[in-house]
Amino acid sequence: MAEANENAGRERRQHDRFVVHKRIEVSTSTETFNGVLRDISVGGAAIKVRAPLYQADIISIDINDLGEYEGQILRSIEDETFAVEFETNESEAVELAAKLVGIYYGAGGECASDTADVKKSNLTP
Repeated sequence: MAEANENAGRERRQHDRFVVHKRIEVSTSTETFNGVLRDISVGGAAIKVRAPLYQADIISIDINDLGEYEGQILRSIEDETFAVEFETNESEAVELAAKLVGIYYGAGGECASDTADVKKSNLTP
């Protein structure tokens, strides 16, 4: 059953995900919290943060070396872990995609400095 749910999730995703473990700052309109980026794609991310966040909240995520991205909380995945959909325009999405590919393929540059363990998931054949 869990495998069926995972496959359904992969089919819904529009972008490949990169599993990472990176420190982040998550800001609401009134507060800023420290958290951890668990995975990221051009379309969004999974974040772990101890903060009072709720579905549809608009947040800003500052990801060291990748930049700052606005997004909306889609749902709570598990305790203190949230799915976020980025609100990016086309040029921001292209820039993020280039940075993610650079990290994954070790292209060097600023974005590779604190991401030692990056794995790509949802590979399409």
